[in-house]
Amino acid sequence: MKSALLKICLFLLVTIFMTSCSGSGKEGSSTKVTLKIGTADSSRKLFLGVLPLVTASNIPSIVKNITITVTASDITTISQSIPVTSSTLSLVTTFSVPNGSARVITVTGDDGRGNVSFKGSSAPLDLNGTDTSVPIQMLEDIKAAITARLLLYFKDTLDPRIQAGTLAATDVDPFYVAAGTYGINNGVTRDVVIAKDVKDFSTDFLRKTMSTIQINTPQPDSQNIKYTVTGKGTFSDGSFGFPDDGFVMTKENGEWKFAGNGYKSDIKFRSAGFTFIVPGVPSPILTGLAVSINDPGNAGINSASITSPALTIDMIKNTGLANSINLSFGSPPPACSGAALPGGSDLYCLTDAVINSIPANTTYTFTIKDVNNAVIETRTITLPTRPLNSTELTAAYFPTLSIPPGYPAAPTDGHFLADAKIGAATGLSMTLSKPTAFIPSWLEANFHYSALGGVFNELNRVLLLSDTSATLPATLLPNLSIGAVASVMAEDFDNRREFRTFWQFSGPQGAGPISFFQTTNIKLASGVTDPVASTVWKFGDPPPKVVWSGFPLITSSVDIYLLADDPAKILAPATSGNPFPNVIWKKLNANPLGSLGSGSFTLSGQPEILGITGSACRILVVEPSLSGSWALSPPFTIGP
Repeated sequence: MKSALLKICLFLLVTIFMTSCSGSGKEGSSTKVTLKIGTADSSRKLFLGVLPLVTASNIPSIVKNITITVTASDITTISQSIPVTSSTLSLVTTFSVPNGSARVITVTGDDGRGNVSFKGSSAPLDLNGTDTSVPIQMLEDIKAAITARLLLYFKDTLDPRIQAGTLAATDVDPFYVAAGTYGINNGVTRDVVIAKDVKDFSTDFLRKTMSTIQINTPQPDSQNIKYTVTGKGTFSDGSFGFPDDGFVMTKENGEWKFAGNGYKSDIKFRSAGFTFIVPGVPSPILTGLAVSINDPGNAGINSASITSPALTIDMIKNTGLANSINLSFGSPPPACSGAALPGGSDLYCLTDAVINSIPANTTYTFTIKDVNNAVIETRTITLPTRPLNSTELTAAYFPTLSIPPGYPAAPTDGHFLADAKIGAATGLSMTLSKPTAFIPSWLEANFHYSALGGVFNELNRVLLLSDTSATLPATLLPNLSIGAVASVMAEDFDNRREFRTFWQFSGPQGAGPISFFQTTNIKLASGVTDPVASTVWKFGDPPPKVVWSGFPLITSSVDIYLLADDPAKILAPATSGNPFPNVIWKKLNANPLGSLGSGSFTLSGQPEILGITGSACRILVVEPSLSGSWALSPPFTIGP
């Protein structure tokens, strides 16, 4: 019996009561029919959940119209449409049906957009005025019901609140199953997913609204309880897309809701092409697979392998990224050897021979392991097409991108770190255009800067397909930033490909250990008198000055360095040898500076030539040869 219920998707029960005005049930040659829908006494509840069979007395939220028709060969079709509002819990309607044989009563429920989610018909009825009750078994069209539910979520609930700037977790929460049922989705819990939805939707979809949703036939799990939903959503600017893994949905109290997919890892995987705009370097074009694996729920992911008939990719945890569980490639892919990948470290380059050997609809198996090499989980992803090879992939597949100099009066060219406008109220402006080799389904701008310990701070902005410019607010001034990259991504959703153009900002030119100290160092507590803690070396200002004093009179010369690294490394220097091992630095003077205990030095150019921005910069003044004396400034700011 349970199997039969699953197959027919029993969803609701309609009971028809026939009564007459005189009490006998007869009124001339017709019978008065009263139809009760929704909340009634406990024996006549209309809506029943699929499985488990949890009763719910209210009309499901996706039903906006209920249509009742009566047909027979000898009568004109009788039809009645009843609107359902969000506050409608039940309804009662009465109409007259001519007496006679083979009367068929049909009831449908739709969402007002043509998605008929529920439909049922009675057996042929012989009406003669005698009271009777007739059950109608309503069958649910799961595809139509889920389509209606997604439109209710994206178009009717999210869109107006996003545009009004009032979207909150309370708007999103009713569309998710309870926490105990939800579990996790790509490694994170229900509350985290909802918070991310509110944040992302409020930012990404402020300038566009949902137009239509078309889904494929939902795929049930082995128990026909959870369904994986894939498809395509179209927005007001013509863009379209859908989560690569789709949505997992299930019934709760008669309503379709989002459920967690149960995966512990978060995987992004596409065919991809990258190109880079770097000063003085021909723009390279690289092709392969863009892949990243994350462990947002701290499940202990340490390594992964990606296998298919054509290739195997081994990945290990990147221990160089502080507090990060991003995975990095175990070894550089051969096709990328020697190629600079500013901001493009998730590209696994492939040779043309490998690319040409990959058939359409190749399935890639991801095996995720912990530090003991035990398998945490296994996932599969199918890409409908292979990457483009180096002959097929031309500049026409990439969006164009240009960034004007941030400080025209200074020697910047759009590629200085100062041009990235990190910390500037004006934000980062870029000019762009769509690729011409295909019609993109999605455009997105990206900006990130590398800060202390290699941590990347990223900002994404969804673009309209008609956009030819964008401004990214990079107003937060970090402790220190030593590099940045901006990019525009164009997506080919149907082929699961993306093409990215990167604009590289140059950071400091010198880096390495400071190895010129004598064995014993003499630290001068207040030897640097300018800059001080309140100093700002502002981009666009005249070249700044360094001032020092208090050095031994035997000091013959000094060198000036700008230290740019983790403040913790600099705060407690070693007492002998190199006090700042493995600290990023930049020497500011070309030749030794003569000094008899005090002096000053003016930079050769404006602050933007340093390739550093942030609020934790320090000046080091050192006498390298005689006394080994050195002094360190307090942290000061370089920036806009």
